[in-house]
Amino acid sequence: LAFGHTIYSLDLMGFGLSEKPQDRSYNVDTYVSQLGRFLEQFHLATPILVGHDLGAVVAATYTLRNPSKVRKLILLNAPLSLEPLPWSVRLLQFPFIGELLTRDWWLRRLLRNGVANPAVMTEALLGTYLQPYHADPGARAALLKALREVDLASTWGKELQPQLLTMQTPTLLVWGDGDPYAPLPVGRQLDQVIPHSDFVVVLTTGHYGMEERPEEVRAVIKEFIDK
Repeated sequence: LAFGHTIYSLDLMGFGLSEKPQDRSYNVDTYVSQLGRFLEQFHLATPILVGHDLGAVVAATYTLRNPSKVRKLILLNAPLSLEPLPWSVRLLQFPFIGELLTRDWWLRRLLRNGVANPAVMTEALLGTYLQPYHADPGARAALLKALREVDLASTWGKELQPQLLTMQTPTLLVWGDGDPYAPLPVGRQLDQVIPHSDFVVVLTTGHYGMEERPEEVRAVIKEFIDK
C-alpha cells in the first residue's frame, strides 16, 4: 500500500507501543481526540482513514464528527451494532475474572479463535501480538480499561447509526465471512445503513483478514484508494 502513498500507523492509547496510563478514560471520545491530534500534528489534510475493530469505530466516529476532513473511510470488521460482544470477550469486562483472563493463555485463545485457519496464528505472529503485554506491565490493565470503558452499543445507537444514514464520505467495508467477533450480518447491516459504501466479503476468513488474506485485503483496499 505504501507504493505511491504515505502510510501512517497509529497505536491507540493503551495498545502497541503507545502510552498506557491508568488515570485516563479509555472511551471513544478519548480515542477520537487522540486521532484528531495525530492528524493535526502531522498536518494530514483530508486523509483516507483505515480502521480495524476498535480502530474502525474510532475512524468512523471521527469521520462523522469531521466530514470535511476525511477523503475516504475504510472499515475492517467493525463491531458496530447493538449485538453484545461474544462471551469470550465479555468475560474480560467482569471484575476479577478479567484480571485472570488477560494472561497469555487467554489472549492466545482469543487470537487463534479470531481466524478461520488457526495455523495462520503462528508462534512468531502470536509473539508479535503479545510482545507489548510483556514489555509494559501496564498493558494488561490498559486492555481491561478499554474493554470496560468503550461503550460500543451506546456509541452505535446514540451517535453512529443515526448519522451514518446521511454520511457522504465514500466508504469501503471489508469483512471476513467467518468473523466470530463482528459477525458478517453486522457488516451487511452497515452496508445497508451507509449510503455510499462498497462491501467486500473475504471468504474463509475470520476477524483478522490482514493476517489470513493479506494480499486479497491489500488489493481490495488499494483498488478503493486509487479509484
